Amino acid sequence: MDHPLGAGHSNTVRTHRKLRQAGVEAVLQVYEGQSHAQYGRDDTAPETQEAFGEIAAFFGKHLAR
Repeated sequence: MDHPLGAGHSNTVRTHRKLRQAGVEAVLQVYEGQSHAQYGRDDTAPETQEAFGEIAAFFGKHLAR
C-alpha cells in the first residue's frame, strides 16, 4: 500500500511517530503540493504565513519556559 503522504515523506512520518511514542511533543505539518521548506521562498504565500505562525507558536510555547 502506498503511503498517503508519498514515498518521500515516509522517513519523516516514521521519525514523528517515534518521537510521539517516546513522549516527545512533536508536530508534523504537511502542506500539499509543497516541497521541504518551500514555504521559505515566498513570504507572502498563505502556506508560508501558516507555517511561520505554527513555528512561532511552537517556539513561543517551548522557549518561554
